[in-house]
Amino acid sequence: MKHADDALFEFGPFRADPRERLLLRGEDVVPLAPKLFDVLLLLLTRAGQLVTREELTRELWPDTFVDEGAPAKNLWLLRKALECAGGSAAGIQTIPRVGYRFTGAVRRTARKGAETGAPSRARLFEFRLSWAGKKARLQDGAWVLGRDPEADVFIDMSNVSRRHARILVDGAKATIEDLGSKNGTFVRGVRIQTPTPLSDGDEIHLGAVRLLFRAGAGPASTKTQQSRSS
Repeated sequence: MKHADDALFEFGPFRADPRERLLLRGEDVVPLAPKLFDVLLLLLTRAGQLVTREELTRELWPDTFVDEGAPAKNLWLLRKALECAGGSAAGIQTIPRVGYRFTGAVRRTARKGAETGAPSRARLFEFRLSWAGKKARLQDGAWVLGRDPEADVFIDMSNVSRRHARILVDGAKATIEDLGSKNGTFVRGVRIQTPTPLSDGDEIHLGAVRLLFRAGAGPASTKTQQSRSS
C-alpha cells in the first residue's frame, strides 16, 4: 500500500508509521504481521468511512484468490494484537456481512526530524530474502513463509508447506523457526529443530527451494555511509 504523504497516524496509545511500516506504543514496537499492518493502515487512512469486505480483498490480495473468510480472520487477529499490546480494539466496527469502519479518533501528525532529514532508528538495519528471481524485505515483526496465499512471504512451490517457516525480526536480530513443515527447513545445510539465529549470507532451504538471507545497513544510514551498497 502506497501513501502520498509522510504523516503518522495516532490513535489511542498507538502510533502507526506508514513509511517504516511500524506500529508503536511510545517507543516500543508492537509486533504486527505485515498483512495485519496493511489492514490497520487501510482502516486508519479511511477512518470514519465504510471499507467493504470486497475492497479489503481487492486492496490486500490483488490478483490472488483468497477464502471469503480472510478479511474477518485478519480483523480478528488485528483486534487481538491491539488488545495484547494494552490497547483497545473498540474503534474497529464490524458491519455484519458488509465490511468494517474505524470509528475511533485518529490524528495525523508530522514525522519528527522530517524537515532536518534526521535518520529513523527503525531503518538503520534491514533484512532481505531473495529466491527464484523474487525478493522480500523484512522489518520488525513475525513473517510467515509458505505456499498459503495469505503468508507474509508467499512462495508458490509445490514442495513448500502452506505455513512452512517463520522469521522473527527484532531490531538488528532475526531468527527462523520451522512450523512443522513436511519437507523441513534448513539453515546452512542443517535441518533446524529450534529457533535459529540468521546471519548475512545464510542460505535457507524450504524443502528444495533455496533462499538467500541478507542483512545490512538500511536506507536511513546511506546518507552517512554512501560507500556501502544497499
